This record gives sequence, structure tokens and C-alpha cells, in this order.
Amino acid sequence: MTDDALAIRQPQDGDIVGTAIGVAGVGIAFEASWGWRLVGGGRTLAEGMFTAGSGGAMSPFATTLSVPEHGHNGPATVEIWADDPSGAAPRPAGVPVIAISGAAGYRPVRVQAGDTLTAIAERHGSTVERIVAASHLVDPDQIEIDQLLRVPV
Repeated sequence: MTDDALAIRQPQDGDIVGTAIGVAGVGIAFEASWGWRLVGGGRTLAEGMFTAGSGGAMSPFATTLSVPEHGHNGPATVEIWADDPSGAAPRPAGVPVIAISGAAGYRPVRVQAGDTLTAIAERHGSTVERIVAASHLVDPDQIEIDQLLRVPV
């Protein structure tokens, strides 16, 4: 399988993935079979196989992958590779994402005067840890009015 046999369109760099990962691309795989895994914190958080596209020809594909609860909130990588019946080791294409365990999605929230991360988390049913990871905050004590946060729900 050559390196140009797969182009991932979704997820995109920095996307939040929670209970599901939307995967789309163009590629070729034996019998349209693909492997995937979500890797973060030095371990595999989830993995599996899916069938999409058409076997033996470059074709577009799209599917949704179900992700079990894994306890990781932070940087991760979605890896996808084409099934290869020769037994050769897979050469995955990877996309850096933010994994938020158990999240169904996120809400964009603008910081208002007087807001704290704790208050925002409580108001939206999230946690400070999840907001920090999803919003790429370096210092959770430094949020600014009008700053756009991604609040996992």
C-alpha cells in the first residue's frame, strides 16, 4: 500500500472526539476494510475495524466510529490504515485531535465578565479539566472576557 492510497478529510487537526469519531476520506483498501485506533496518553484508548468505500479502487468513504469511555482528556491521535492481506505491518495516517472521554460534543462559550472556569463548567454540566483540554488552555487561571472556550458536554 503506497502512502498516497489514503487521504483523511475528517477528523481534522484539533477536532474534539468523544463518544464517536466521524471519519471521512478517499482511499483504497482490500475489500474496503480499514483499521483504526485512538491513541493518547501513551496508550491505545480505542480501536477497531470498519468497512467503507469500495474494494480495489480509490473511492470516497465516510463512517462514524463508536468510542467507549476511556478516561483520557487531552491530546490524542486518530490513526487510520488500509487493510493489507499481505500481512505487512500497517502504515497508519494520523490526525492529532483532543480526546474527551464520554463527551457527546461541545458548546462554544464566550467568557463573560465575572466568569470562572468552575462556574462555566457547572453551568454547562462539564468539568474544568475537560474545558482546559478542549480549549487548549495553558493556564486555567487566565481566561479573558470574550475568549471563546470549547465546553465538552
